[in-house]
Amino acid sequence: MRSTSSQPAKCNFVIGIVKNIFTGLADYYLTIFPPSQSSSSAPGDAGLWGLCNFQLLITDINNNAPIFDPSVYRVILQLGLAYGPPAVQLTQVIAIDGDDPDQATGQVLYRFKGTANPIFNVNGNTGAILISGTPTAVCLA
Repeated sequence: MRSTSSQPAKCNFVIGIVKNIFTGLADYYLTIFPPSQSSSSAPGDAGLWGLCNFQLLITDINNNAPIFDPSVYRVILQLGLAYGPPAVQLTQVIAIDGDDPDQATGQVLYRFKGTANPIFNVNGNTGAILISGTPTAVCLA
């Protein structure tokens, strides 16, 4: 049932306390029962303790995996050639996250999975892949 009240409430289901916390955001009624009552009591029963109104605010959850665009990146390195110092940027990977960009779950952070060779590094914020050292067949395996 829609509420026309402007006093959303914070409801403590354990002790049955209802406390208004915001103004102008109410959307729904919620039946609150005292701790000793079953939630199966019908409206109008003597056990009905009260009603509170509330607005359900859904914060962003991490339900969208980042999508890399393009999905595959290729870099050609010359074996035995010293790169840097300073570190040289080989490429930059870009991932797009469908979650709210203003929430932590919508922020894309980059890192190598497992243990990467120490001559390679990734900028966790930008996705830049860097090299500082001399690639060998062993380090690329």
